[in-house]
Amino acid sequence: MSYSHTQQELATALAKDLQNNGISTIFDGWDLPAGYDLDHFMEQNLKDSSIDYIIVLCDQDYKNKADKKDGSGVSTESTIMTPEAYGSITSSRIIPLAIDFNSENKAVVPTFLATKKYINFNSKRRPYNESLEELERRIYGETVLKRPPLGLEPNFTAAEPQDDGIRKIQNISFQIENALMGNPLMAQDQFKTAYLPALQAFLTDWDKQCAAKKTIAEQVNAAAPVLKSLQKTFHLVYNDTAFDNLDDVLLFLNLMIQQTSYTGNVKEHRLSFDFVRYVIFMIIGGDLIINTKYKLANALMKHVFTNLSNHRGNFESFYPMDLIQDKGHSFPLKNGKINTDAGPDFILDFFDKNLDQRTKQGIKQFDLLLYYVSQIEKGRKDLIRHWWYPITWVLWTNEDRDFPLLNNLFSAGKDALSIFDSDNFEETEKKLKTVKTIPTQWDYTEDFPMPSRFL
Repeated sequence: MSYSHTQQELATALAKDLQNNGISTIFDGWDLPAGYDLDHFMEQNLKDSSIDYIIVLCDQDYKNKADKKDGSGVSTESTIMTPEAYGSITSSRIIPLAIDFNSENKAVVPTFLATKKYINFNSKRRPYNESLEELERRIYGETVLKRPPLGLEPNFTAAEPQDDGIRKIQNISFQIENALMGNPLMAQDQFKTAYLPALQAFLTDWDKQCAAKKTIAEQVNAAAPVLKSLQKTFHLVYNDTAFDNLDDVLLFLNLMIQQTSYTGNVKEHRLSFDFVRYVIFMIIGGDLIINTKYKLANALMKHVFTNLSNHRGNFESFYPMDLIQDKGHSFPLKNGKINTDAGPDFILDFFDKNLDQRTKQGIKQFDLLLYYVSQIEKGRKDLIRHWWYPITWVLWTNEDRDFPLLNNLFSAGKDALSIFDSDNFEETEKKLKTVKTIPTQWDYTEDFPMPSRFL
């Protein structure tokens, strides 16, 4: 530490604070016994390669002495660094602390430090603790401001300018990603109060615009950027331990169920909206499985959704039944003929083009779990139908079929077994053994994984 006698009190306090906060500090107040040579002490420490930083307390007195020094590097009343000494060390090791400011509001520092970035240590301009924290962050290599994630290019520069709703959702996603670096609770609040409402608003607006788009592909592709954003944002949010509640997501999903277009007259429009709801539901459920949020996944599968007609339904409300059973009539002809597999082909093609591998893996595992649960619960005598066919698991024949949860079911903890509303393996085994039906909707090239494979 280099300073003038006018800052003896500050230098002593600063050296003590740095030392107390885990920063080993060489300070003449305790490292230089009486009678020892200040010149030698200064020179020796400047040349010591084990010293990471040299802190310079700059006030008017320090500047005057440093600028007028003859190169001795010493005065009888202070330890002053000279231009000659400064030139012999790496400039990045020098941290100037600006204590005085002139009438032009400029920091008073020696000429040879004039181009270096300083830390404001003027007590009238800034609280000492703030200045101390910035200095400690500089020493530890932690910036005061974190670089935010790279945002979007301005809409006017884009090759294909995006819808304002899409840009709003993507920008909120960037804000959440940035908040997760240091303040997960803020990120959680942004997800609930900004992201989900923006997503709902976009879907409402997209819902209205779809009538102007002629084909299912055109309608769905208009929502693709938002679905890509969702897979990233939901993964970031629920990969964080601060997110342990699904209530706001369930409310958002129920609002989708109640969208008026569900009972609309335009067939392609209805198919498109059903498909987008299905994709959103599968992204959310798949990510909960990948993030091992099994209790939340169970809450998603058990939730009872209610539409505008007060009809109650479970997860099968999100199954794109009309799209699957359309038999290709709502799709362009293939080689001059109707493609009867157009619905399933469209689903898988969209997933392949717009979702990353991790998301697809989660969707596939969630798809199989929904089938198992639908078979386990199909005998319930209540108002909820339980029915599901695992499109992705059956038709993605060339994809990886690893399923960590099921492969390690015997040793799985209670959180994992909660997927099947069980708290022990024996109860889970009993339930899974009731699954005996193999889905027969499509031809496939390998045996369907019945639960007995994992028991």
